Amino acid sequence: MTRLRAVLALASTTILTLALSTVAFGDSHVRMVRLSQVDGTVQIDRNSGNGFEKALPNMPVTQGVRLQTGSNGRAEVELEDGTTIRLAPDTALSFPELVLRDSGTRASTAQLTLGTAYFNVIHKNKQELRVDFAHQSISTDREVRFRISVDLAQAKVAVFKGELKVLTPVETATVKKEETATFDLVDEKLLATAKGIDTLSTDNWDAERSEYQKQYGRSVYGGTPYGVSPDLAYYGQYSYVPGFGVLWQPFGIGGMWNPFMNGGWVWDASIGYTWMSLDPWGWIPYHYGNWTYVNGYGWGWAATGPRVWQPTPRIVHQPAGFRPPVAPVVARASVAQPTVIVNQTRTAVAGPAAGFNGNMNGRMNGGMVMPPGRRAAGMGSAPVGRTATSMGGPYHAPSAAGPAMPRGGGFGGASSGGMHSAGASSGGGHSPSPH
Repeated sequence: MTRLRAVLALASTTILTLALSTVAFGDSHVRMVRLSQVDGTVQIDRNSGNGFEKALPNMPVTQGVRLQTGSNGRAEVELEDGTTIRLAPDTALSFPELVLRDSGTRASTAQLTLGTAYFNVIHKNKQELRVDFAHQSISTDREVRFRISVDLAQAKVAVFKGELKVLTPVETATVKKEETATFDLVDEKLLATAKGIDTLSTDNWDAERSEYQKQYGRSVYGGTPYGVSPDLAYYGQYSYVPGFGVLWQPFGIGGMWNPFMNGGWVWDASIGYTWMSLDPWGWIPYHYGNWTYVNGYGWGWAATGPRVWQPTPRIVHQPAGFRPPVAPVVARASVAQPTVIVNQTRTAVAGPAAGFNGNMNGRMNGGMVMPPGRRAAGMGSAPVGRTATSMGGPYHAPSAAGPAMPRGGGFGGASSGGMHSAGASSGGGHSPSPH
């Protein structure tokens, strides 16, 4: 990463200037952007005074954040509308602008300093995404998927879907689907635009992640009142629980599982400590809606409540004696605070409630209709390749994972004795180390 460090030092002044010049008076920095995937060596500078540190999944991404991947590292950033930015190995990228304008428009700027990044833009009203590299700039105004590779002398922009315009200091270049434009970064000019796209080793990863989001994001189980979440469709399922309504529960958990066994507290200067789940599905369920506990069936997440992002999970019903993790006490808010990993104890599960049938015939808040007549299977069973705490393992393509609504994993099917011990289910009920 020697070359990467050299270029990062040169880019710092440019990034700071962009950040100061693009924020309009009255704009808010409250944005719900997350680090949605971390594989291998990934470092993050969260602009909080801690410098670069180990990146963890579901860390909030705010204005001024910088990311860099090592030779074996990959990372994905997910914006509120589902737009994703993926960093290949040996890549440096920053966010000099992430604001919510007075008009309601979300304005985002990504600065690619070195390496290769993939951009899958899902354009919606009041969404602005600009991508800068060297002295070139791309403003997206439609759905488009493209790749940018930058080294010390050249940059290549390859378009997989749609088309885009690249603004250089001397001209504007149009790059269409299945075309590649090459730019001279020394002379600041377009060298050539040609048909075809060179194949890179990370193209399959980008394509698989894009297909995953497309397939599971369109599933009825990926929709929530707070936005689309393919992870909820892939890693768990909804069930109707009498007296509690429709609840979501992850696959592969044991009866002793609770939602705070795999996470920690991450510091943000604007909001203080916020909860960070280390599970791949752990964004929306920990910042919207609420968690509730059902005797005999464990914890479930309900998509109810205001559509306002909250820094800590909301619990409306919990078992007797349960103590949720508490944010660390901060003596001085102006001082950088470390990330604190929490190892929460397991939750004892009472006997099954009588007469529960598990039929999912409810209706989710926000208009998501649950299909009637489906009986929830035993808690803990899960399709191959999916568990509640699948983190950092190999990616399973959607085609290999089965349909969007697989068997197992819902509330209802307690064991014959009414108790589940940790790890007794087919899903294992494990909680791997976040490190």
